[in-house]
Amino acid sequence: MLLFLYYSMSTSTHTSVPRQIYPLARLNPYQGNWTIKVRVTSKGHMRHYNNTRGEGCVFSVELTDDDGTQIQAIMFNAAARKFFELFDMGKVYYISGGYLKRANKQYNRVDNDYEMTLNENSQVEEAVNEPIIIPTLTFSFVPIDQLGPYVQQKELIDVIGVVQHVSSTMSIRRKADNESVPKRDITIADDTMKSMIVSLWGPLATGIGSKLLDMFDASPIVAIKSLRVSDFGGLTLSTITKTIIEINPNSHESQKLKTWYASEGSVATFESVGSTFRPGHTNDAPSMYSDRVGLEYITNNPSLGESTVIASDNLSPKVSQVTTMSSNIIPTLTYYVSLTMTFVLQPVYYTTRACMSFIKDDQAMYYRTCKTCNKKLTVNVGSAYSFLICRKTQTDPNFRCVKLRRLLLVAMTSIFNWFTSRYVVSAKFSDASGEAWMSLFADEAETIIGCSAADLDIMKSKPDGSAYQTQLKKAKWVPHVFRVMVALRAYNNDRRQRITVKIVSLVDYAGESKYLLNEISSTQS
Repeated sequence: MLLFLYYSMSTSTHTSVPRQIYPLARLNPYQGNWTIKVRVTSKGHMRHYNNTRGEGCVFSVELTDDDGTQIQAIMFNAAARKFFELFDMGKVYYISGGYLKRANKQYNRVDNDYEMTLNENSQVEEAVNEPIIIPTLTFSFVPIDQLGPYVQQKELIDVIGVVQHVSSTMSIRRKADNESVPKRDITIADDTMKSMIVSLWGPLATGIGSKLLDMFDASPIVAIKSLRVSDFGGLTLSTITKTIIEINPNSHESQKLKTWYASEGSVATFESVGSTFRPGHTNDAPSMYSDRVGLEYITNNPSLGESTVIASDNLSPKVSQVTTMSSNIIPTLTYYVSLTMTFVLQPVYYTTRACMSFIKDDQAMYYRTCKTCNKKLTVNVGSAYSFLICRKTQTDPNFRCVKLRRLLLVAMTSIFNWFTSRYVVSAKFSDASGEAWMSLFADEAETIIGCSAADLDIMKSKPDGSAYQTQLKKAKWVPHVFRVMVALRAYNNDRRQRITVKIVSLVDYAGESKYLLNEISSTQS
């Protein structure tokens, strides 16, 4: 009886002792034992990987304490499997037994110099039946018309808007591993009278995306945290693994937007800032026709893609830098050290409308890629066999492309089951001002030529080749609008201009007519 009473008193005394909680701001890699009390404000998906050390899995969470300080905690393999189901969004936990290291800012964008790693021996305990003062998820919204400065920056942004459109789910083949990933586009608008397409990837496309599709007619408000901003073919917003979407959140910003939309936004006309954004501009997105140029403008300005900067005397040599010289040769290291004025090669982007006027039918217009890993295939010759080997096997000994095997070149018909073809095309394009050679790849070339590279390969393999010639002839003199990148490339001690097509679209004749009318009006004023 006395022993039981002693055990009860000791247990009661132990549980009544408050835990010593460390603020996240005070944690560093040199501390010993610590315990933190944090809320999960972001939870990533479980990701699986396969490298030279074998297979594994990893996931991460973002944690916030009562001071609002954040830190990312990452877990691998056994720890990931142990804690993935335990961590829930919005819940509060006591955590101990982890260790800290310097954050890798290439993958960690949380505002903290350190990141936390938890292993299978770490302790994670949910805080229940306690007063909670730790803030929940917080947003820092960027208006749609002010997204320009965030293009090509590492910083992720938050947006809020009224859902205007929800697309159906599509399947996109990922280049890294050739896996199909679900994607869904939603269009949102805000009180800046601008609209923007947000691409939802993976589970967000099939989960919340499907829910938005069902409630689209009610014009729901969405608050989206941690979006990536890029300028591929114009300004784009895309979700990542840590992106969080709240539908009709209970916040001041959401209520304000809902009131505005009910009073005037529902009948307003919004201007899209996606394809109309011009890379390099950080103000309001101009019309896609505001940087329209003719091909003659590009070819007659060989210095396009070159900007002048002042360099220090101890300038380190870089391939992308060419010093000022009367001739166009690439200087030696001596010139790099002695001269202070350099030309930094910076690509520029333009929009142009043109037609393909000439294409060499005897050029190598495509290359072989593995259907499994999407990497380029090379031809190796060994013993009595000539066979195709996935290039990835040359750099990763643990990788084996299960669909590739030794094949006799005489059995070319069976090889088509194991590889596909991708375009790499050079062609001449013409408009009213002049002509220029441009490079096209993959999807852009397929849009111009009108068929896939695999289909064109089959046409070319036919004995007469008439279908191949007909397809190339049909592709000529069809007008398209191109988004092109103009860059300078070093070649044989010379700098040459290279024009690469980044995006292709069919001509919008209504938009073209409006553009031409505006051009005529501007010349008459």
